[in-house]
Amino acid sequence: MENKRQITEKIIKELGIGASIQNLIIEDAGSPWQEKIIIKGERGHLDIKTIIWDDELFLFGRTYRLFLYVADVLNPQFLFDPTMMPDESREPLFRGRHNQLWCIYVDSRIEKMGIDNFYDKTLRKNLFIDSEKGLAWKEADDIFEMLWKKASFSYTEIVDYSCNFGKLLKRKKDSGEAVPREIEINAYLRGPSIQKQLEKIPSEILRNKIQELLSFVAKNHKGIRIEPSYYGILFLYRQQLLVELVPLKNNTLVFTILDMPSSMYRTYTINESSDTDTVRNIIRVLVSTFDV
Repeated sequence: MENKRQITEKIIKELGIGASIQNLIIEDAGSPWQEKIIIKGERGHLDIKTIIWDDELFLFGRTYRLFLYVADVLNPQFLFDPTMMPDESREPLFRGRHNQLWCIYVDSRIEKMGIDNFYDKTLRKNLFIDSEKGLAWKEADDIFEMLWKKASFSYTEIVDYSCNFGKLLKRKKDSGEAVPREIEINAYLRGPSIQKQLEKIPSEILRNKIQELLSFVAKNHKGIRIEPSYYGILFLYRQQLLVELVPLKNNTLVFTILDMPSSMYRTYTINESSDTDTVRNIIRVLVSTFDV
């Protein structure tokens, strides 16, 4: 079985890029997920460092895909320009998308060449869909298929799509279009907030009631910590969950509260006609019980 250096040298020769590589370092990675290639220097005088998992599984394909990046950088038609690359610290979304798109371009060519690859189409598609949580699954799948089938990219296109992703979108933006459920879920997973939870309630009357309840608790029960979760609003007191409010879109709130005598949680519903004064009294009594 050929070792990593032998395979690497064979690939470099096959791609015809040996004359442009000044130095080559090969290091070990702990898994295929940690593999990468670092390219430094100017075109024609490149210093290359590869970090490759030392395992026979898809070793040729895993190595070949890394050197396709080098071939792209050296290809005048690819128009690689490092100054165009999105900054990872200032533009993490664009940089992550840039990496995904270039990976798709690399791995789609590996498949078309008939080379077995750890990052096959299925895995690459799953990674892309997972990275684009703002899209419906069907939409992300359609975009991936379009990108995967594209015969060639220039670096300018990759950067342009990374920063102007709307060019790839086909979904209608009119206000009457229902937001796919998975987009809604992903929005909350990306950053829970009390405001987001309140926005789930269509009724302005009920929203105002809940906002008043939150204001009352914040003002009169300083020890209660009000926090958003991925699914609702929590009232915490001395590290104990007292109350959970889960807004629903049918103008109803699921209200779960700790029942001290039984140490169990009981669930009620709140709607536009509910008396929130009763809820305030329940919270007041519950806090006083803790303070005894």
